[in-house]
Parts: sequence; structure tokens; C-alpha cells
Amino acid sequence: MKKILVLVLSLSLVAGIASSMFAAPARKVVKPTPRKITPVKPSPVAPDSVVPAPAAVVPAPAKSGSDASKGMGLSAGLKAGLTAGVPAITADMEYSLDSWIKGAAARLSLDYVTGNNPNSAAAIDNPMKAVDVKVGGTYALDFLKNPALPVDWYTGAAYIIPVRVDGGRSGGWGAEAFLGAKRSITDMGKIYGELGYAGLKYASTAPALKGISAALGYMHSF
Repeated sequence: MKKILVLVLSLSLVAGIASSMFAAPARKVVKPTPRKITPVKPSPVAPDSVVPAPAAVVPAPAKSGSDASKGMGLSAGLKAGLTAGVPAITADMEYSLDSWIKGAAARLSLDYVTGNNPNSAAAIDNPMKAVDVKVGGTYALDFLKNPALPVDWYTGAAYIIPVRVDGGRSGGWGAEAFLGAKRSITDMGKIYGELGYAGLKYASTAPALKGISAALGYMHSF
């Protein structure tokens, strides 16, 4: 009986050792490493294109009658009418003095007059002819501007010097004052007219010419 018990224990021991040797090894469970999540920055969004509003066009202010013109600030004109009541043709040259006096212009004129002196009975049968030089200036009357009447008003005065008188008569001197107006014509220049009063002593032996000065002409600026 003891032998049988020893045999059973021996077999049990061998079976336990054999089962432990041939048993499959236990699998090791490896937990996955958590992934590090990197936040993705959103790409910058380009702002909407902004179209700048067009700049407002400001019209250039209108120039007064004696303002400097383009370029040299010179203006040349030719007019016909009366000087001191006698028919005359006059050439005017103006230079703007805006840089010193706003609205002012210097004027130099060459005047040819011919006709009878109404103040001299002896001159009725002997019309006079003379060439005069006028030295003076004009001044713009901007306060008279009116949108309903696109005219540039101005006033002026001049000293008259007779440089040549027919019949060997010696010249004297004279003066005039006037009110004028200029009207611009697109791309053509200006039409101008003047009305005033003048006196001219053209000979020492004859009474002075005295009368209305009135003329109408055309002026171009340089």
C-alpha cells in the first residue's frame, strides 16, 4: 500500500513539473503610449482687398482779369476806339504783379490817335496825328464778380507821353483813368473793353484833348 501511495505521489509530481515546463508563457500586455496631439494653427486669412475711393477732383479757382497767365505771366492785347474823344488804335502789354500785389498788373501801351480836336477851332481843318506811350497799371475788382455774369472787372490808370506828333508840334503829357472788363473765351484768349476819361496835351500851342476813352479789343496770355 505504501508503494502504491509513493507511486501516485511520484506521478503527480512528474505531471506537475511537466505541465509547468510545457505551459505557454504568459503574454505581456503592453499598454499603447498616448500620442501627443499638437494643435494646428489656422492659416492667416488675407483681408478682403479694399479699393480706395477715387479722390475728388477740385476745380481750379477762376483767375481774375489781371491774374498771371500760364508761363511768363504776360498778356498782349489790341483794341480800337477812342482816346480822349479822338479815334485811336492801342496795343497793350500787361505783366502780372500778383507776387507783390494780389490782382495788380503793370501795363505799357502804344497808342495811335488821329482826328480833330473838338476844343480847338483851328484844328477842325487840321486833324492831328500822334503816337503816344502809356505807362500805367490795372487792378482787379474781384468783389464785383458774379456767377451769373462770367466777367472779370478791373480798374486802371495811365500816364500818357506823346512821343511823335505831326506838323512838327512838340508833345506834352496826358493822363487817363478807366473801368474795364474781360471775358474769357475757351482756348482763344479774352475779349476786353474799357470805358473812362482822358486828357492829352499834344502841342503847346493847342488846347488839350479832353474826352471819353472807350475801346474794345482782344487779349491773349503767354
